[in-house]
Amino acid sequence: MIDLDKFSAIEKASKKSFHQQKVLIKKLMSGQQVLCPKCQQVIQLSLPTTADSAQKNKKSSILCIKGCTDIQLDFVL
Repeated sequence: MIDLDKFSAIEKASKKSFHQQKVLIKKLMSGQQVLCPKCQQVIQLSLPTTADSAQKNKKSSILCIKGCTDIQLDFVL
């Protein structure tokens, strides 16, 4: 049987993480500088350009230099 308290804790942590990522994405897309919560390096928004055919298959992502923050975005330009 499923322990409802453990399931509730996992659900709560998942909602918190989703909200934090949503806020981070909004800040980056509005042009603000955001630091990685783990390594304190600047997080960058990486978007493929439409002019470069080699970049067409590249996914949009949000990442820091060290790679501890790496969020894949699912949208097309």
